[in-house]
Amino acid sequence: MVLVPADVGGCQQSVPSNLADAMTPNSEVWERCEQVLALLLCIGVLLLAWRKARRSTLVTRSVLRALRHGGPIPRHVAIIMDGNRRWARRSKLAVREGHLRGGEKLTESLQWCLDANVSIVTVYAFSLENFKRPPDEVREIMRLCEEKFGEMLEQSDMIARNRVRVRVLGDLTRVSPSLRTLMHRVMARTAGFDDGPVLNICFAYTGRFDIASGVSRVVGMCDEGRLRPEDISEHTLAMCMSSGFSAGGAPVTCYPELLIRTSGETRISDFLLWDGCFSVLAFSNVLWPELTAWDFVFLILGYQARERARTAAVMKYREEEGVSTILEHGWGLSTCKDHVRKAMEHIRSEYFSTMRNLD
Repeated sequence: MVLVPADVGGCQQSVPSNLADAMTPNSEVWERCEQVLALLLCIGVLLLAWRKARRSTLVTRSVLRALRHGGPIPRHVAIIMDGNRRWARRSKLAVREGHLRGGEKLTESLQWCLDANVSIVTVYAFSLENFKRPPDEVREIMRLCEEKFGEMLEQSDMIARNRVRVRVLGDLTRVSPSLRTLMHRVMARTAGFDDGPVLNICFAYTGRFDIASGVSRVVGMCDEGRLRPEDISEHTLAMCMSSGFSAGGAPVTCYPELLIRTSGETRISDFLLWDGCFSVLAFSNVLWPELTAWDFVFLILGYQARERARTAAVMKYREEEGVSTILEHGWGLSTCKDHVRKAMEHIRSEYFSTMRNLD
């Protein structure tokens, strides 16, 4: 080993030559370091641009509209809006703030669905089981709902601009007269929007209640002589349920193809037990008030990846049961007997007559 003299503190010392070479700047090493730093800088800029793009309404809406080019878009999306209370507790806010933020998120999500070309949105706003919650919380939810339905009447720009038809499904006898009046006024105001999207708000609702109500309506029509017992079928019952044609539904309505639940829970909690028989189920760990448009995008992408299996199941059911159009195209009147069609049209006209009188 060759020793190289070095002057340290006025004293001459010997330093190994290989250590001296290591201490000399190496152009290749510095060039590599500069490349790494430049790469890290580019990654940082891209991350900042991505964060900014995520907040850009224009970029978000463009991505949502582009989804239709990546695969089939569900015509009907159902959503269990879960997690308002947990979000409020985690944010150290009053429960009321959680429900308030959840209502704002509903408006946002409706716009996402419109941008993605979803025709029907059904949301689980309030279950009959929710009446078992503390009375103060129930009263607060009812007050917030009155505010929201009041806003729909006073500031219905998005509803009117997109011709969104609003329907409230459930046992409305359980809500206060003032809230029920507002609900009916909103439904009456939008009842003529047959050619636009539909927003179904399930309030004071459960799937079992919906099925029982449909059976009761069918039995009543038989008692009145409008239907015969042999007319009772899956098709007839579907039309007599709250989402059906006779209850004010569109002439042809499809079952929900995608059912979403937020907050990480993996159950449907008595929601759309009949209508959701062939829905693709998507569970998100995000709490409802925190759901973003990008979360919604990934849920739609997940649906597109699984749509082929859902379609195969529907086709198999149609072949085995001989069901013609109800699962794929919804319930309509084209395959009904004349007297059944007349009975359904009669009670539907009664429904709209009631709506007109309420407006």
